[in-house]
Amino acid sequence: MENYAGNVGGGVRCFSNSDPILTNCSFRNNTAHDSGGGMANNPDGTPFISGTDFCGNAPTHIDGPWTDGGDNTLSDECRNCVADLTNDGEVGLEDIIEALAAWGDCPGGEPGCYGDINLDGNVDISDLLSVLDVWGPCP
Repeated sequence: MENYAGNVGGGVRCFSNSDPILTNCSFRNNTAHDSGGGMANNPDGTPFISGTDFCGNAPTHIDGPWTDGGDNTLSDECRNCVADLTNDGEVGLEDIIEALAAWGDCPGGEPGCYGDINLDGNVDISDLLSVLDVWGPCP
């Protein structure tokens, strides 16, 4: 989130023969001087991306080949409604259900997994309270 690269790959740069699997990630407001503000991939690698949100990355979200696993969003502007886990424009019961389904530690203890609203590395009561705190339509 909000990274900068002088050349390519502001958020992530995948080098030769790199085929990472990215699921339920978020690439927000990253910038690269040339291309791939969110992600840059070499032509001989093909990342698999699913359930991932790309928003506000410049000059492009993804540069290079990639496999679309579905449920990805690519938008010019990022919504400031991080508790809207269902991306329906409103924080409500369905978002609580999603947070409960994601309950527990993030893989590898890394913050920012799906449902980790407060970015502390796990989905717990703090994240549920964050959903309740912003209940209603997204701004």
